[in-house]
Amino acid sequence: METHPEYEFIKESTGVIHVGASYGQERDIYADAGLPVIWIEAIPEVYEALAGNLIGRYRRQKAVNCLITDQDDVETEFFIANNGGMSSSVLRLGDHQHIWPDIAYIYKLLLKSKRLDTALADEDLSQYNTLVLDVQGAELKVLAGAENVLKHMKFIRCEAADFHIYEDCALDWQLDEFFQKRGFQRVKFWQFDKTLTTPGKGMYEILYQRASTVKNTRIIDPQTGKETWARVGVLTSVPRVGFQIHETMMHASFGSKGWPVVRVGGAYWEQAMQNGLNLMIRMGCDYIITVDFDSIFNVNDVDELVLMAARYPEADAVASWQPKRQGKGESLMGFKDENGKFMPNVPLEYLAGEVSQADHTVFGLTLIKAEALKKMPKPWLQSFPNADGEWADGKTDADGYFWDKWGKTGLTIYSANNAKIGQLEEYIRWTGPDYKVIDQQLSEYYKNGRPF
Repeated sequence: METHPEYEFIKESTGVIHVGASYGQERDIYADAGLPVIWIEAIPEVYEALAGNLIGRYRRQKAVNCLITDQDDVETEFFIANNGGMSSSVLRLGDHQHIWPDIAYIYKLLLKSKRLDTALADEDLSQYNTLVLDVQGAELKVLAGAENVLKHMKFIRCEAADFHIYEDCALDWQLDEFFQKRGFQRVKFWQFDKTLTTPGKGMYEILYQRASTVKNTRIIDPQTGKETWARVGVLTSVPRVGFQIHETMMHASFGSKGWPVVRVGGAYWEQAMQNGLNLMIRMGCDYIITVDFDSIFNVNDVDELVLMAARYPEADAVASWQPKRQGKGESLMGFKDENGKFMPNVPLEYLAGEVSQADHTVFGLTLIKAEALKKMPKPWLQSFPNADGEWADGKTDADGYFWDKWGKTGLTIYSANNAKIGQLEEYIRWTGPDYKVIDQQLSEYYKNGRPF
C-alpha cells in the first residue's frame, strides 16, 4: 500500500466528509483505511464522473451533488475553471491569475446552495470524525453553515493561503481564529510548492484537531525505545489561603511541559475533586496527575510517574512514595501480603523493582489513568463518621473512600519506587528556658501547649 505521510491522521479517523470532491482523487487512500466517505461535489458533470469512479472496492464511499455555502436555497454563481474544474469556485480569481496565468474561468453556473448541516441532516454523523475541505477559498462560507457537523469532528483539513488567491477568500490566520474559538488547534501544515513565487509566504494544507484530543506528551522508554503519546493534565486541590511554596513546586515541575493545570478548592473538598476529575476527562486527558497542597516534589518525580504509567499498561494508577505527617515515617501507601493482610512493615525485597502493586494510596502526587477512572461508579469521593457518629477514629475520609472503591472496582495501583516525594509539616521553633532552640510540631502545641 502506498504511503501518504500527509494523511497519517486518518489512522485515527472513523469516517470522512470531503467537500469539494472533484473526481475523488483520494478515494484509494480512504479505501485503504477502510473508511466510510461522503463526497460532495458542486459541478454536475464532475459529480457524474465521480459517481462512476466509486465502484468496486469503494462500496463504503458515496457521492452527493450539492453546492455548499453558508446559506440554504440561494441561487449562487459558481465559476468554472479551464483546468478540468479544479480551480472552480464561488469566488472570483484574485492573485491566482498572476501565479497561474494559463488558468481562467470559462463560464459560470447558477447553482442552488445548501448549508453543510442541511445537506447532511439525514446522515448518521456519529460515523464521521474527519472533515476535508477543498473549496477554493470558500472555507469560511462552508464552515459557517456547519456548526452541527463540527460538533462531531476530531480532524479538519483545509486548503488555505496567507494572501488573497481568490477575492475575499479565507486566509490561514482567519481559519486559525475560527477553529480556536470552537476548540480546535492547528497541529500540522504542508506547503504546496516552495518554488512558487506568491504575494504572501505560501499556500498550505492545514490540519486542525480538536484540542481535547491532541496528545501533549511524547514518552520514550529508555529501556525499550518504545514511544507512547499521551495527553497529560494536572489536578491540584488548594485552600483559599495557604503557603506560596505550592506554586513554586507546581511551576518548577510543570511550567515547561505545557500541560493544563486545573486548581480546585472550596468548602467541600470531595465535591471539588470529583468536579475537577470530570473536567480533566472532558479535556481529553489520558493521564491525570493529582497534587496535594502539602506535597514537595520536582520534575524528575513527575517524569518517573509518566514513564512508569507508559511502561506498565496494567497499572491503572501510579503513585509516588510519601511519608505521613507526624508518626515515625510510615508511608501513605498501603500494601497487602499474599494472604490479603496489610503489611505494617513492607519488606525491602518487595520493593526491589521499579514498581510494586499497592492496595491504597493518596492524591499527593499520583497519576490516574482516565480510562480506568471512567470505570468506577460515582460518587467517587464521600466521607462518613464512625459507628458512633463521630469524626474520630474509625471514620472514613473522602480520599480513603476513593481508593477503597478503586480497588473494589478491580482497578490497580502501582507504587513508583524511584519517585519519593516530601510532605510539608508545620513546626514551631521556641527559645527554651536555657536559651536552646526547641522544635515542636504544631499539632503537639495544639494538644499539649508549649514544650516548657
